[in-house]
Amino acid sequence: MKLSLITPAKDLNDPKLKELIASIKAQDFPSDQMEHLIITEGTSESAKAIGIRAAKGEIIGILASDNELM
Repeated sequence: MKLSLITPAKDLNDPKLKELIASIKAQDFPSDQMEHLIITEGTSESAKAIGIRAAKGEIIGILASDNELM
């Protein structure tokens, strides 16, 4: 099962986004079965649409840049 995570973001240097990325890396889900797409183009809604079109996973999750996975 391949997982695609999509995060619309305004600023790649946002500290909350960096926390989200660290929390994703800390998961025990196999990294070769997961992709994380950070989309900085357009509005949040258009960024989600861009990410969904680009996603290669069977399952797609959308995370806000201020989310954190536990």
